[in-house]
Amino acid sequence: MVQANLAVMGQESQGTYNVGTGVETSVNELFQVLAGLTGSPCKEVHGPAKMGEQMRSVIDCSKLKQELGWEPEVNLTEGLEKTVAYFKDMG
Repeated sequence: MVQANLAVMGQESQGTYNVGTGVETSVNELFQVLAGLTGSPCKEVHGPAKMGEQMRSVIDCSKLKQELGWEPEVNLTEGLEKTVAYFKDMG
C-alpha cells in the first residue's frame, strides 16, 4: 500500500486507483491463512448475511500498472506473513 501511494505522489495523474491483487479471496480463506499464521485457536463463526452487505469483490490494480508502472511486489499470503511477524516482534 505504501509503495502504491508513493508511486502516485508527485505525478500529474488524476482519478482513483485500486490497489489489489486481482484475485478474489474470501473472508473464509483470509481467516484460515491468519489463523494458521498466528496459531489462533479461534473458530469460524458464520451467521446470516447483513442487509446490503457486498457478497464478492475483486480489486484490480491494472490502471496503476498501465499509467504509472506500479504493481505489487508481494502476494497476499507473503504480506500477511510479514504483518504477523511484525506484530509478533513488537510483543
